[in-house]
Amino acid sequence: LHQLTRNGTSPRKVCLGLGLGPAGSMPEMLIERCKVAAKLSKERSLLIINSGGDPKKTGMTEAEVMTDYMVTMLDVDKDTVAKEDRSVSTCTKAIKPFECDLNLIGRIIPFPSIFMII
Repeated sequence: LHQLTRNGTSPRKVCLGLGLGPAGSMPEMLIERCKVAAKLSKERSLLIINSGGDPKKTGMTEAEVMTDYMVTMLDVDKDTVAKEDRSVSTCTKAIKPFECDLNLIGRIIPFPSIFMII
């Protein structure tokens, strides 16, 4: 996540994961979230944090699958995407990116200027 800091204040969007199907398949709602995140990222030069672990024990994290989809299918620059791959619930998917960001930057940055949760 640190490489996405760009002066420590660039707006970011957190794209919340959604339980993966068998063999790591993405539900339609997760595909739509990825499309919206990619579109906003390109239009507004926003950085993306894909948030989601492996709560269903598929062997792949939601963040990993989402990032791969965005880079390979939606032409998102891999350097504008970070993965938060430890969260296992909707609540932790929303909280973990804050913890990562605050730990790496070392200071508190106001919520409205940093995250857009979709």
